[in-house]
Amino acid sequence: NHRYVFYDSRGEKRIPTSLVKLDIDNAVVKWFSRPEKKVYIRKDYLSRELLDQYCTDEQLRDNDPSLVQRAEKIRATLDTFGFAACFPGYHKKDLLGILFVGPKIGGIGFTYDDLLFLQTLAMDASMAMITAEYQKALARKILDLEESLAVINDLRMKDREKYLQTIVTLANTVD
Repeated sequence: NHRYVFYDSRGEKRIPTSLVKLDIDNAVVKWFSRPEKKVYIRKDYLSRELLDQYCTDEQLRDNDPSLVQRAEKIRATLDTFGFAACFPGYHKKDLLGILFVGPKIGGIGFTYDDLLFLQTLAMDASMAMITAEYQKALARKILDLEESLAVINDLRMKDREKYLQTIVTLANTVD
């Protein structure tokens, strides 16, 4: 029941945020969430250039044609929306989101430092999502505890009133 929703778009080729929803069976999501046993492929990012290499690699095509087909689907997805690269964000081994970026201004490719920065950004965004979930859960628990404490205090007040009534009743019977 997982769905990855496109959240924001900026720049000249702005994409409506409600337009893109990636289900768990989407090729991009599968790429980053499924382990590959036969061959080594990148799981830390995908760029248009890297996908071109996968799609034209004859050895990869011979060893795992389905992987090449998935790379071709991802390349088509990137082309459709004008993305140049995508970076997964994980918590432990769970894919939480994917950061899609357009081409670098000026038309030059991403440098190694750019790729590292964008990978870090995707991971930081994932950690921020987890932190927000933890904070939300903690706030719910605090509210539950406050409600429980109010019930306990109410019961204590009722017990105190009964105790005082018992003392007064006993004191009246002694007289």
